[in-house]
Amino acid sequence: MPTERGSRPARPRGPGEVAERQNPPSAADRRIAHRRIATVDDSASLWQPLRTVEAVKVIARFADGRVAKGHTLDFNPAKAMFHLLPMGAPTDADQPEIAISELKALFFVRDFTGNPHYTEKKDFSAARKPAGRRIEVTFKDGEVLVGSTMGYDKKRQGFFLFPADPISNNQKVYVVNAAVKSARYLV
Repeated sequence: MPTERGSRPARPRGPGEVAERQNPPSAADRRIAHRRIATVDDSASLWQPLRTVEAVKVIARFADGRVAKGHTLDFNPAKAMFHLLPMGAPTDADQPEIAISELKALFFVRDFTGNPHYTEKKDFSAARKPAGRRIEVTFKDGEVLVGSTMGYDKKRQGFFLFPADPISNNQKVYVVNAAVKSARYLV
């Protein structure tokens, strides 16, 4: 079979196999990327989600000092509320609604305990260039976070901060602007 220069001939596919994509996905392909393609052996799964949404481990620190640990499926910074399944609760338990305006920050964590003996570094590694701008945030309670952000705007409800320390227990932090005393970009 003749092929264009630089392309490979198509290999025969068995039942249930899908052709390899050689070109980047189109806009239409990206819109339906979350769907599965039915195969001869799998016709019942037509239009099923390719993957399920996983609950994210979070620690909600409230402006008044309270702390709540648990999992969330529906946190969206553009919304006013989200649900939190408390740590250790069965999956069918009630999920209290948390108002983002009551928070100091929402910490997306690797695990709920972390390492109590580890002190998070507040400077950037020379070998790792952060995405976005480097920023130092001081909360009204005196806590200081250092990291990078792609979208700090004090007119918005909050912004995401990615810690400077790559081995921090925090993967990212949603900082609520109402709880911030000062924020400054670092050089």
